[in-house]
Amino acid sequence: MRHAEHRRRSGLRMSGFTLLELLAVVAILTLVMGAVFTAISSLQKVYKTQETKLDATQETRNLLDEIGRELHQSGFPGPNMFDPGVLPNPNWQTDQRVAVGIVNLTPTQLWFEGDVDNDGAVESVQYTLLNSAGGLASAGGTCPCTLQRSIVQKQNGTAPNAQPVVAVSTLANVINTGGALPIAGNTNGANNDILFASYKNPAVFQQVGKTIIVTLNVLTANMDQQNLTRPALSMTVTAKLNN
Repeated sequence: MRHAEHRRRSGLRMSGFTLLELLAVVAILTLVMGAVFTAISSLQKVYKTQETKLDATQETRNLLDEIGRELHQSGFPGPNMFDPGVLPNPNWQTDQRVAVGIVNLTPTQLWFEGDVDNDGAVESVQYTLLNSAGGLASAGGTCPCTLQRSIVQKQNGTAPNAQPVVAVSTLANVINTGGALPIAGNTNGANNDILFASYKNPAVFQQVGKTIIVTLNVLTANMDQQNLTRPALSMTVTAKLNN
């Protein structure tokens, strides 16, 4: 009977784990869980980076598509669509029924007239790039800059370049100004003006013949947590003037 009891207790000891074995298991589990959490953290950073890029790309593309659609209506309806004597002479440009097309175009400003929403009324549309202090980018300052948009119905008897302006911000973190303005700040110890030098050179607006080229180089709103930089993206739209 004592022999049977001794074998039962020996079996219990053999079926358990020693302290050393338990410590080894805990160490292995700790390493495995650490690797899992590291991988999850890395995937979260990748997802956040891609999400930030996607948001900036979509916002910029939507704006460029809108500008392209509006430019196709620039100069419509033109003076050649009216019978002789209908428009005032010689100041037909001030008549609210007719669009003069491009009013002003510089590397940082685009101003034009047209029935951009096909409602039968001519609108005065202006896109202006402002520096980081809120002043005109053409007057100096630094970027990242903000592109503003104004659209108002054309007022009768008012010159195209004297139409009222009601501006709202449409896109932030623009960094291209035709190379005119430096890009302020530092990213991960590097000067932004050097880091993004190739992105600041294109003009936002330029005209080649009857084609308007709009280029927007933009920094994403959030930093890439993998390499601690703010990704930059470049997008362009071209629109041929029909009038």
